[in-house]
Amino acid sequence: IAIDSHHNNSLVIVDRENHRVVDWAKGATQGTIIVGNTEGKKGSSLHHLNFPNGVAIDPHSHNIIVADTGNHRILSCPRGHHDCK
Repeated sequence: IAIDSHHNNSLVIVDRENHRVVDWAKGATQGTIIVGNTEGKKGSSLHHLNFPNGVAIDPHSHNIIVADTGNHRILSCPRGHHDCK
């Protein structure tokens, strides 16, 4: 879990079993998928995750940093973009 102070202090949460990262805005009743796919399927492309295990917010670029454990990689994902780097 990370708090995104550059995005109204929303919570950024790893949904490991659904292979995605979800943003929960203050007061929201539902989260928004910001990394991964909506079907909850794992994969190895730059817009899929495989059992992600951690998340952080880059203080300089404000990108979402994801530990994509099943794919043995760290991804930097800009908000609003489908693919990560």
